[in-house]
Amino acid sequence: MIPTLKLGPWESPAIEIPPSEINQVLALLLAVYAPLEGDMRDSLWSFLQLDTITLDERTESFFVGFERVCERIASSDLLEYSVAQVEASEFRGYFKGGVGDGTLTSATRSSARQFLGFLASHSDHWPLGTSA
Repeated sequence: MIPTLKLGPWESPAIEIPPSEINQVLALLLAVYAPLEGDMRDSLWSFLQLDTITLDERTESFFVGFERVCERIASSDLLEYSVAQVEASEFRGYFKGGVGDGTLTSATRSSARQFLGFLASHSDHWPLGTSA
């Protein structure tokens, strides 16, 4: 299954990001927001287990964090991540396909830009509460 981020229930806009790319973004999310707590932690657990996450009040912090990490990737502010940090986290073993070698790939940078474009093109759903 390809990991999917949805901007709401039912037929809301959704984007799929291949595991090899999303795992690198999630590794950076772990690093930037360590230690993960509350809704963001719970949302990451759910996403890793189900391969899908839907925007709502509980998952909003995850989406905000994911967006901010993607912005930093797109601006080349984040280029590397710690594989050891992922392996030492409570999430070890849940990254289907692994997390790579610690260096962001061009495909991951492209996916980060694609996600930001996806959010921008669905301003009627993002940020939360703007849906008609």
